[in-house]
Amino acid sequence: MKVYILAILYFILILPVKAQNIDQQNWLTVTMDNNQFGSLFDSPLENLFKTDKPSFSIGVEHYYNRNFNFSGKISRGEINPKATIRTANTDLPENRTVFTNIEITGVFKLNNGVLLPTNSKFTPFLETGLGLFKYHRKIPDKSDGFVGIPFTAGMRYLFNENVQAVAKVSQNAHFTMAHRRFSFGISVALRSKIDSDQDGLYDDEDDCPELYGFVNNNGCPYPDKDQDGFIDINDACPDVSGTLNGCPDQDQDGIADAEDLCPKQSGPPQSGGC
Repeated sequence: MKVYILAILYFILILPVKAQNIDQQNWLTVTMDNNQFGSLFDSPLENLFKTDKPSFSIGVEHYYNRNFNFSGKISRGEINPKATIRTANTDLPENRTVFTNIEITGVFKLNNGVLLPTNSKFTPFLETGLGLFKYHRKIPDKSDGFVGIPFTAGMRYLFNENVQAVAKVSQNAHFTMAHRRFSFGISVALRSKIDSDQDGLYDDEDDCPELYGFVNNNGCPYPDKDQDGFIDINDACPDVSGTLNGCPDQDQDGIADAEDLCPKQSGPPQSGGC
C-alpha cells in the first residue's frame, strides 16, 4: 500500500512542474516489458524476446530544458526464469518473482542542438535516478525491498506532434542483485497540439484558428478592405481596388490614376501619363 501512495504523490507533484519539447511538455508513456534477472553485460540480447508473460510500465515525462527532462514511472509484473541467469532456485519453472518498481529519474536528451538537432524525429536518451524496488519470490516464499539506481538507454521516434514510439533497455542495479528490462511502447502528449488551418501556429495560440494567417499577425490573415489582392499594409490605396500597388490604373500605363494627367489614355511618364 505504501508503494502506491508514494506513486500517487509523485505523479501529483510532477505534473505541474516544465516533456519532450518546448511545444509538448508533458507525455504519458506505456511500455510492454521483458524483465529478467541478470546484468545487461550477461549476453542479454540473445534473450531479448524470450518471455512468456510480459510486464508493463506506465509513467510521465516532463520537459525541463533542451538537455533534460524529469520522469517518473511505475512497473509491475513478473520475472520468470525463462531467460534469466540460472541459480538453484531459478531453475524451477514455477519460481516466478512478482515485482513492483517506482522510479524517479532525470533524462539526458542527445537531440539537444549540440549532438543532434533539437527538431530531430529520433531522440536517443540516457536516464538515471533513484528507484524503490520490491520483489516477492515464490520459492522460497520471500519478499525483499530496497532502494536502487536504475540506468536506462533508449530511443524515441516522433510520428507527429502528439505520438512517439519508445524502445529502451534498463538495468536496475543493487549490491546484491541485478534486474534488466527490455521495453517497447508508445508515448502520447497529455495535451494534444492541433493546427487546424496549417499556418504554423497551434490552435491554442492562434487568434484565427480556422483561417490561414501569418505567424507575425497571431495566425490571422492581414485585412484587404478593397479585396484587390493587396493586403492593407502593402496597399497604397487600401480603400480603392486597383492593380498598381493596390491603386487604380485605368489605362495601364504604369501611373496610378491619382497621379496620371490622362488617366483614361495611356502615355509615358515623361508627359505625365498623356
